[in-house]
Amino acid sequence: MLHIFWLVLVDLWHFLLGFETVEKHTLSSRPTYTELPGKSESISLSPIAAPLSLPAVEVSLVETELVLPETTEVALPLTMTPVTTESLNKPGMLYVVRDTTGTKLFKEPVQQFDSQLRTLPYGQIVALRRFEGQYAEVLAYGQVGFVHKDALTPQLETVWPTLVSGTVYLADSDVAKIYRQHINDELLGGAIGLPLTAEEYVTVRLLRDRLAIAWPQARPRLAGSWHTFLRGVHGVRSMIAPQPDTIIEWFLEDEVGRLGYVEAVLPDETLKISAVGAMVPGEYTESIVPAALWREWRPVFINVR
Repeated sequence: MLHIFWLVLVDLWHFLLGFETVEKHTLSSRPTYTELPGKSESISLSPIAAPLSLPAVEVSLVETELVLPETTEVALPLTMTPVTTESLNKPGMLYVVRDTTGTKLFKEPVQQFDSQLRTLPYGQIVALRRFEGQYAEVLAYGQVGFVHKDALTPQLETVWPTLVSGTVYLADSDVAKIYRQHINDELLGGAIGLPLTAEEYVTVRLLRDRLAIAWPQARPRLAGSWHTFLRGVHGVRSMIAPQPDTIIEWFLEDEVGRLGYVEAVLPDETLKISAVGAMVPGEYTESIVPAALWREWRPVFINVR
């Protein structure tokens, strides 16, 4: 039976390739063939070779520099990282401008005619790229430039101190003095010896986010009157719905105005609020306020952009 099957296969092979009848074949030997007349054309059973390479494409690898948009700021971290000797020269290390008059950002590490890119204000956070002589190459406001390294410090706490909830900051406290330095004691809280005030705290909190209000001439700018004074001011919008990074202004039963800063709005509209003097003059507090409670205050939320 196998023998017959083999013969069928051989005849089929013979038919396909155009060869003469098999001269001899067995199950154990390879059959031999003779060509039929006129069948000189052969068919190659080798696969067609595919091209081993694609057409050459020129790829230009240009060294690019990450430049952040103008509105991008180096964010102040929520917790300060301890500074070590090893980390001081590390690229990306955060420094802050400690010169109260600000410092100039130059295009090159040398003062040349019309080489100033901008002035970095006191308290500006920058990211270090490298040191070169008396200069530091930094990233600030989406620009790369050079500043005098003596105008910088890695000790962010000395310029942007972390306030501790439940602590009262009197006029002679270091924190109150630093806060008033940021605004040049514009509200005169330091001059008349007041504890740190809500108005000063919120003003500096805005400055930390590089926001400022173009105040009209009306005075005094007391908590409770802000939403009235700021009605129609460019870049300021009052709302009744909370948003993070907005000012909250409200009254309690004593009819004294309060100011705070909305740090976060949770999905159930619970608010995280930071404030100074909400209950005790000069006391900094961080509070979690449920929606049912803050709605009773009938607050106004002030968005500054």
